[in-house]
Amino acid sequence: MKRNFYNPNEFAYLKDDSAMIQAAIDAAKDSGVKVQIPRVNLRTGKNRWEITRAIELYTGTVVELDNCHLRLVDNVYCNIFKNFNGRKELGNTMEGRQYDIHIYGMGNAILDGGKHNGLTEKTQLINGLPSIIENTSIHFHNVERFTIENIRIINQRHWGMTFHYSSEGRISNIDFMAHNNAPNQDGIDLRTGCNNIIIENITGCTGDDTVALTCLDGSTERLLAVDNMDPDLHSIIVRNISTYVTGNHAIVRLLNHGGKKLYNIIVENILDRSPDGYRPGAAVRIGEQHYYSDSGPARLGDTYGITVRNVVTRARFGIFISCTLQDAYIDNIQLFKDGGTGIFFNEGIMRNIHIKDVRYSMDCETDEISIDGGAIFRFDSLCAIYFNNANCKLVSVQGVTAGNSLSSVFGGSGDVSLKAEDIITLNPDTRLVGGEDIEIIK
Repeated sequence: MKRNFYNPNEFAYLKDDSAMIQAAIDAAKDSGVKVQIPRVNLRTGKNRWEITRAIELYTGTVVELDNCHLRLVDNVYCNIFKNFNGRKELGNTMEGRQYDIHIYGMGNAILDGGKHNGLTEKTQLINGLPSIIENTSIHFHNVERFTIENIRIINQRHWGMTFHYSSEGRISNIDFMAHNNAPNQDGIDLRTGCNNIIIENITGCTGDDTVALTCLDGSTERLLAVDNMDPDLHSIIVRNISTYVTGNHAIVRLLNHGGKKLYNIIVENILDRSPDGYRPGAAVRIGEQHYYSDSGPARLGDTYGITVRNVVTRARFGIFISCTLQDAYIDNIQLFKDGGTGIFFNEGIMRNIHIKDVRYSMDCETDEISIDGGAIFRFDSLCAIYFNNANCKLVSVQGVTAGNSLSSVFGGSGDVSLKAEDIITLNPDTRLVGGEDIEIIK
């Protein structure tokens, strides 16, 4: 009789919980059935599974987290889940690519980082400590066709989940609860070489960017490069994100440099649910002046085909754009409470940007600081759309409702020309243009 699943409790004679779960994964490898991790651990009698070593997943692995709680043991340095070939020599080749890996939760399925182990980006590779990538709860490297869904990630030690050179995936129905007790507690990070992935229905709180699409040229990315595989990050949908961040970070962040391209991205339905005392730096952040290797910043044409729509936020900047952007569409940005600048163009070259419907609530009152490269911007006057020494051409703006506290609709400086129509000011003293270098084309 063919079995329907393997259960780690069948291996309760093994020395620890990681060994039990890995034994179930190994047993299911050739059978094609799933592994079901139940709530109760029969070896210990507890409603918790203590993880001391990363659980490694094979091609075809399906893991069902059945109302269970997996917690990293104190002072260990490992992921909770990773793919078997990930971060190994074989994983850097096309021959080592893995397929059809799926993790899904039933009921209250929890991945728990437990107590932080002291490993950060500043302490990694010092005094015998491993790479910071060991502290991400889930890491997939060179994986095609995957799903991760219906999971709570709490007490994360670094990024909640990280992907390199992975494609054809869906990450959905993930709830985060980070306590900002360690740096860089992002939620979901797609890194170099990722494409054709949907991220959707994300809730909770993260200690850094909730979703980050970052195509960089750093040392980790070079170590994990896959031979003859596209290194760019593209064809991604990020939608239905309802979270808050505990620092001056972004809900969704897009970043590339060093000749790596970031393109054909849709970001939509972003709801900033920050309670009093919390406020994002930006709801959506595109580009940055600082870059993380010696290979140089993004150039015009490296970041393109970006659509951002349906954003409701109290962030300091609704949409923050820096360095470069081309062929972008930004639609329905609504600022409420202490929401700041609707759209901020920092230094850089931007072309063919179409903006529609930037709206302020009646009671917006705000101050703001920058989030880009450590520079601080404080404004004597506030604007709905601001240019900070930016080079922006072929910009069209249709539909702005400028808030009561704004001195002008458009402000700042740079080489800027734009078309504007359907402008409403809630305060009759709000000017149309507050910057001498901004040309409104009739």
